[in-house]
Amino acid sequence: MLAQDSPETAKALEHAAATIAAGQTLSEQSEGTQAKHTSDIRGKLAEARVDIHARFAMLDEQLADVPDGAERVRLMRQIAALKAEAAPHMRGSELRDFQRSEAPGRYEGIAATDAASTALKANADEAVRQIAERYDVNGEATVERYSGGRPSKALAAQYGEAEARERRHTRRRRGALRETPERCQGALRRMHEEIAAIYRDAWGKARTGVAAEAEPPRLPQPLRGGCNKGSAADRLEKVSTRKAEAEQQGQERVKQEWKNAERKTRERGGRGL
Repeated sequence: MLAQDSPETAKALEHAAATIAAGQTLSEQSEGTQAKHTSDIRGKLAEARVDIHARFAMLDEQLADVPDGAERVRLMRQIAALKAEAAPHMRGSELRDFQRSEAPGRYEGIAATDAASTALKANADEAVRQIAERYDVNGEATVERYSGGRPSKALAAQYGEAEARERRHTRRRRGALRETPERCQGALRRMHEEIAAIYRDAWGKARTGVAAEAEPPRLPQPLRGGCNKGSAADRLEKVSTRKAEAEQQGQERVKQEWKNAERKTRERGGRGL
């Protein structure tokens, strides 16, 4: 797939992998080499590190030209895997975070292991796609970001930067007002909370063997802060009423998103990604 869609990037990935392997061999040789050969080995290691840095820089430049979408995310994941492999053999700490896993739950979707979980994943992915697009983020890319298992800290940070860029570009295309970085991050945080709820529900259904057409989960929305006048009893009653209304609205919205996801899945002939 990569060789067909992005031949230059695929070739660069192969070269980077070969260079890393050569550097690993040199590193292993240097541990048991006699003193008179140490200088030569160190020189070759330095050259290999420079070459690896150059290849990663070239890969990052090529990646910048790939349009937003699932393919770009898959390339990001492959490059991150190479950087994780190279990290132990490089000086400094610039690649270390490619070896460290992100916190649990971050960018973790649902795995399709059988027919039931495949159907659940297809419906959940469609709902996630719709949520992302509602937040002006690329839907296909978002689903792919949640489809590769827990990423490294560095890759998760790259995902976050990509989401902010996608949102910024989408808003610019439709003429929306420019927003502050804080407002953007707040919106993306809410997006991830909604996405996490969708996948938690799908995981729950998969564990209990519930069919994909079953009732979607209750997802109450957070209340907006405000000041109410009147007695404590009145305020408590109003808060309870607003909470009940918010819960009902949240349930109806998520239920509709789940139904839309099922409908779109059926229209595509039951295919997932």
